[in-house]
Amino acid sequence: MRPPRFIHADAVWSGTVVIEHDVEILSAEVRVEPGTTIRFSGGRGAKGPVLRLSSSLFAGSERSRPSRLVLNGTPDRPIVVESAEAATPGAIVAAPGTTTVVNARHVIFRRLGPQMGEHTVEPALSVHPIAPEDDLWLTDCRFEDCGSVRAEFVGADAGCEIVRCTFARTRGPVAIRLMGLGTGIKVVQGNVADAAIEVACPQTVIGGNVLVGEMASIVVRKQAGAAVTVAGNYVHCTTDKDIGRYAAKCEAPDARLMDNVLAGGTYVIETTPRTAQRNVVIGAGHLEAELGVDKDGKRLPAISAMTHALMTNISPGAVISDNLLLGPAYVSVSVEQTAGFSMQDNYFDGWGVARQAVRFETTATGPAEVVFTGNTVVDFSQVPIVNEARGPGVNLQARGNTFVGFAGPVWKGFAGLRDGADDRRVASAAELNPPVAAGRGSPTTQAAADVDELLVTGRKTPAQVHRMWFEMYGKK
Repeated sequence: MRPPRFIHADAVWSGTVVIEHDVEILSAEVRVEPGTTIRFSGGRGAKGPVLRLSSSLFAGSERSRPSRLVLNGTPDRPIVVESAEAATPGAIVAAPGTTTVVNARHVIFRRLGPQMGEHTVEPALSVHPIAPEDDLWLTDCRFEDCGSVRAEFVGADAGCEIVRCTFARTRGPVAIRLMGLGTGIKVVQGNVADAAIEVACPQTVIGGNVLVGEMASIVVRKQAGAAVTVAGNYVHCTTDKDIGRYAAKCEAPDARLMDNVLAGGTYVIETTPRTAQRNVVIGAGHLEAELGVDKDGKRLPAISAMTHALMTNISPGAVISDNLLLGPAYVSVSVEQTAGFSMQDNYFDGWGVARQAVRFETTATGPAEVVFTGNTVVDFSQVPIVNEARGPGVNLQARGNTFVGFAGPVWKGFAGLRDGADDRRVASAAELNPPVAAGRGSPTTQAAADVDELLVTGRKTPAQVHRMWFEMYGKK
């Protein structure tokens, strides 16, 4: 079946639907039956054909009926939406200012989203929810060799749910991009992807997702404002290059970062929001750092590096509590801002390869007021808490901390600060209560770290991996 260029009345598609040119759904509903294949086959230029949702006004009316695309596949009879192998990829697009509903369940999307430049791929699916009844629902879908899913929320109450979808061989750095000022609820939950989830809109929950790949990350842009929660995700940025990538970046200071397992990158958490609690944050060793070329234009050999910081760019007033900060890094927490924050009840384990636990480098005109209480600091190669700040520096309230395996000083550069009277030192982690048998090379550490395949295939959940790490370190 080859649909017409313009669809004005409700229609049902089944069998094989071939799209050789742009097809526009104008204030109508197209319902696609289970087992149907929709194939874009006409594209030969820069852009392939587009299935577009648009609006047309009713006679005598000031508002249009929403355009609807409903793809109701089943587990045993999924719908397939694909571009032909030799054709320029097609896409599904909602026109700006159009009231639309896209509802897809058990759909396989393949080779959608045209390449527009060396580093630019158009979205496979792009919508602009504007009215309260507008929605984007994607459930149990699979995207293969596709560009991103992109939604810009214009209407106040328009929302979306993207649940239990898989994004494989994503073309471009982002699998899901949500943006706009609309305050409807957006839920991104239980998905598996090899690229980033990027959010620049409020009222969003990002939970239980598994992201593994060189571009894997969760990014919350500053425009997101308030009411964004990033909780219970597993993100492993697998890059082996020291080129500034990260597992998480929360530019919106009021975002909440909780109960996640985050690993890898030049930085693990590149920008830290005011709430960062109960996360497992793991650095990467053996990153390759390029040194460029010498004066004769000859490329210099790369050198081995590791994660620069597990947490950096900390938001003023942050409460960083009950986190596990683990593994290779030049510094676990790098402090470069001026306003105060607190670090409470965190567990720092450098695995014998990390250099410092906390380094203050602020150059501000006013002192940073920092509370550092109840933390455990284990196995760093240098003095773990270092003040290199210039100017007024840091006013540090330190008490009730535990330092494990340090024969020399644990504080450096803090005028008048000695080991706190209620601080304690122990010789090894085995002496802690409960004892901790973690660290580099530990079988239990490796069992908790080598879980990417188990997570991607659904044999473990992010919550189970998070629990493994917390139990290993004796934290509830």
